Amino acid sequence: MKLLEQKENKDPCIMSNRRVISIWFPNFGVERILRLEEKNLDLPFATIENQNGILVVYSLSDIAKNYGLHSGQPLRDAKAICPTLITRI
Repeated sequence: MKLLEQKENKDPCIMSNRRVISIWFPNFGVERILRLEEKNLDLPFATIENQNGILVVYSLSDIAKNYGLHSGQPLRDAKAICPTLITRI
């Protein structure tokens, strides 16, 4: 049985000790808008996006989550559950 010799990789673009990190910020969209607008809302707040013609909740404040709202929920359903919901696209 012939042993395969490992060739030394001289390509500087390929790193043998490469590390990958994944960071998840679930409230990033909401927090970014609130900081830009310099507001500290005590009301439920959400960012929304258009998915094939339907407005859906994308990111939620903690207060909105306490109402039972969740990401991916149609905006009309979220507004039915929480009429005081403030939204931004």
